[in-house]
Amino acid sequence: MSVQRPRRAVGAGIQARLVLILILASLPAFGIFAAYAVYRFQQEREDAIEQLQQRAKSIASTRGALLDQTETLLQSLASLPQLRNAKLNPEACGEVLTRTLKGNDNYANIAVADMDGWVLCRGVALAPPKPINVADRAWFQRLVARRDFVVGNFAIGRGSGTRSIHTAYPILDENQRIIGAVNAGIRISWMSERFEALEMPQGIVVALLDSDGTVLLRHPRSEGVRWEGSKMPEAARLIADEGRGVTDVKMVDGVYRTMAFEPLGGIRWNDITVVVAAERSYLWNPLWKLIGIQAANFTIVLLLGVLAAALGAYRVVIRPVRLLERAVVAYASGDRSARADASEQGELGQFAGAFNVMADRLNQQESALREVSAQKSRYLAIASHDLRQPLQITMMGLEKGIESTEGKVRDSLLRAQRAAERLKAQVELLTEVVRADMAGEDARPPITAVRLSELLPQVRESHQQIAAEKGLELRVIISSLIVASDHDALSTILNNLVMNAIAYTEQGRVVIGCRRKGTMCRIQVHDTGPGIAPEHHHSVFKPFHRLKPESGTGMGLGLTIVKETASLLGHVLSIRSQIGKGSCFCVDAPLWNPSKRA
Repeated sequence: MSVQRPRRAVGAGIQARLVLILILASLPAFGIFAAYAVYRFQQEREDAIEQLQQRAKSIASTRGALLDQTETLLQSLASLPQLRNAKLNPEACGEVLTRTLKGNDNYANIAVADMDGWVLCRGVALAPPKPINVADRAWFQRLVARRDFVVGNFAIGRGSGTRSIHTAYPILDENQRIIGAVNAGIRISWMSERFEALEMPQGIVVALLDSDGTVLLRHPRSEGVRWEGSKMPEAARLIADEGRGVTDVKMVDGVYRTMAFEPLGGIRWNDITVVVAAERSYLWNPLWKLIGIQAANFTIVLLLGVLAAALGAYRVVIRPVRLLERAVVAYASGDRSARADASEQGELGQFAGAFNVMADRLNQQESALREVSAQKSRYLAIASHDLRQPLQITMMGLEKGIESTEGKVRDSLLRAQRAAERLKAQVELLTEVVRADMAGEDARPPITAVRLSELLPQVRESHQQIAAEKGLELRVIISSLIVASDHDALSTILNNLVMNAIAYTEQGRVVIGCRRKGTMCRIQVHDTGPGIAPEHHHSVFKPFHRLKPESGTGMGLGLTIVKETASLLGHVLSIRSQIGKGSCFCVDAPLWNPSKRA
């Protein structure tokens, strides 16, 4: 038999451990390097974020004039009598708005609405004319609440399809009561033209967001991803909570960027926000490059030290240890003449000498054990052979007695005959195990299909009378399952379990049942006996162990036979018990699968 060297875990070898020691010795230098790297990282990060925030403030300040111009225009229009009297004379109001639009192509439309939201006049008339109500628009609701200049959300014209952002200013009467609103839709395309003049470094984008997080424009334009009109709800929540600041946000194209945001033109309610977003590579690549160079230098020095340690340690430590390892593996593989080189000085030489002494002693002990095992096998072979003749005579006598008797005596003799047949099968099984052990063969019985519908009634019949004489109910739930086992060996297991349950149960019943568990069958023997304490669950399977030594019945081998037989079959044995309520012994056997056995 050969023994393969087990795979070593990382760091388990002598050489790896020496290298690990060197690495541990280098930890202080590594700690200094790491602290410096963290310090530089924080400094560079703060500088990059500060630059991003300053850029956002600058753009918000300079481009805020776009809204200032619109507020001034709407304020002047709101003071005109034509707009104040738009409900009485919508034609005059429309003429004023039309003239205003002719000189301002940056607006998609200008309109006046009353306090109910009905549009009274427009700079661009609808064809055909139809009533329009804007009471549900965000900009109208804000204007009613604030009574001041407001900016609405991203919108697309119902008739023209023009993308715009609505602004509005309240119209007041002589008593400063709000009677309506004048609103102007700023063309997004016009605003985009104003942002295109910005020169942005590679990796930085500028965007305008309304209060809902809708992207109004993006500079520079993106190929393949439409930003305008897309939603950024996460950014909208941050803007609503903070107003201005810096954070990491997932943008429209699915890329996480560091985003600095500022209200456009310092507008009071953050209706439009300037977002300057930088890809992480733009912010961190220069720093990573610097740290990478320093890390490479540190790693080269460390690797050179590790290499020197590995080469130096090979001759004085690793090579002698490997020679000793080869001797140990050879001995474990069956080469009883394998010995280690004990000529090395120091601990390794002493270790090799101790191994050689241990190998000599093991050889002597192994020889003695082989002789003892051979004597045991010879004794068992003689015993099993000598049992055959009296057993055969007993079975012949039972057979003649059965032929010459009737009634209850004949029934008793039949049960005795079946018990003798089981005994004969067990003797034959013992003989085969001893023969295989002496020949050095596999002593496990052959696995065949065992029908529980045939085996369980046999177990019940064997113990029915004993249970009845003790006043116990022996109940067997017949199952149609077929397990992969050996009939005689499995019968030995169940008979011993039932016999043990009857022996320790004074009143109640013993129940044998089966249930399927996936590809396994669990055979259970329940009793209503005194139960077994948890600390005894393991010891009950030991040879000659009895829970009630004072009872004087049995030798304490029944459960030991159960355990060893289950081990030969490859079945799993388990126990559940509760003091005062009984015990349950379980045997898990695989279900018979003809396709796998073929």
